[in-house]
Amino acid sequence: QGQHAATLGGWQWAVSAYSRHPEAAIQLLRLLTDAKTQKMAFMLRGSAPGRLALYDDPDILARAPHLRQFKQIFAAGIARPSHQTGSHYMRVSKAIYNAAYDVLSGRIRGKQAVAELESTLQRLKGSHWQ
Repeated sequence: QGQHAATLGGWQWAVSAYSRHPEAAIQLLRLLTDAKTQKMAFMLRGSAPGRLALYDDPDILARAPHLRQFKQIFAAGIARPSHQTGSHYMRVSKAIYNAAYDVLSGRIRGKQAVAELESTLQRLKGSHWQ
């Protein structure tokens, strides 16, 4: 059997290939993602840090002791499968969502949903995924 894992993703920070100022954009991303800025963002807005070391920071833990537990979840997280699924990521994500919804809403049983999801994912996969 596999093991459970949380998925990581959603920061949505990147430098566009069409940027007129890619070096400035890279510098901004470095600033936004450094430990000092992430700590400040947490202290001001409560934004969960992306840097694992900050989950041990005494100032952060004083305000949000529950983040001590999040460190383990964050450390064990895996990236969303967008690299493997490439241009099909949205279709894969929708298929998984629909299968889960169908089970939770009682439309179909779990075994059937998993079988249908596997069939859908195999069709989408073709020979392109790792």
